[in-house]
Amino acid sequence: VSTQLLIENNTCHDNGDQAAGFKIEGMQQSQLRNNLLFRNFQGLTLGKLDAAEHLPSTGNLLVNNTIFQDENGSSCLILRFGSTGNLLYNNVLLHDTNASPALEIDALSLPGFDSDYNVFSNSIVAGEDGELTLPLWKALGLRDAHSKLGASINLFRSTIDDDYRLGPSSVARD
Repeated sequence: VSTQLLIENNTCHDNGDQAAGFKIEGMQQSQLRNNLLFRNFQGLTLGKLDAAEHLPSTGNLLVNNTIFQDENGSSCLILRFGSTGNLLYNNVLLHDTNASPALEIDALSLPGFDSDYNVFSNSIVAGEDGELTLPLWKALGLRDAHSKLGASINLFRSTIDDDYRLGPSSVARD
């Protein structure tokens, strides 16, 4: 178990088959901020993907991160196996297709989870509720009251040129 870590200002991209930008287990009371992850098979995973001998990641702050998945990638953010108490604020979780959800969080990881001021591209998979649209997620969980839907074409300057700075008319701008 690792505590009070600061993971910031990293760029991770083009990690191939089954690899993630970040795959973290056992991290607690830490911050992930200002990271850019793109074209990875998985964006960011907190908690091991299988139930055997897992260490949940709990009480972490994820803020100002951009995770962009293309048509070959799975979910942008995955919270699994009791990764509780995590906070997700002011992030961009964008999938270029609707093939995978922007956020996956299992029922064991929902306690203490809070999320707002994010931009999502598509659906959210949450616990026993299954796949939800952003408006339904807001209505059911009272989360993401200020979050928005977005698409890469109107969010970034150019994903083709790996320019993930916000475009002039981006919905992610305040």
